[in-house]
Amino acid sequence: MKKNWVYIISPCIIALIALIVGIIESLFDAHSSQGWSIIGVMVGVPFFILIIGIDFLLKMAIKRNVILLWSVEIILIIICFFFFRKFRG
Repeated sequence: MKKNWVYIISPCIIALIALIVGIIESLFDAHSSQGWSIIGVMVGVPFFILIIGIDFLLKMAIKRNVILLWSVEIILIIICFFFFRKFRG
């Protein structure tokens, strides 16, 4: 069975990697920011869970249609980005 890497490494997976980097960076900056960067973790973790759920549900609903999967995930990530920006202030 041939694996379709474009299907596996979808926009949600790329967003998860970026979110993990942001959460780790916030954790390392916690001491120098006197705890304020923990807010980044508190906001990032729910979005992490949301994006994992979106990725799982879309991959269950959209079977092997890579173009549709990427299109829907990009639109949903843009919507999540605007909500994330709204929560950050």
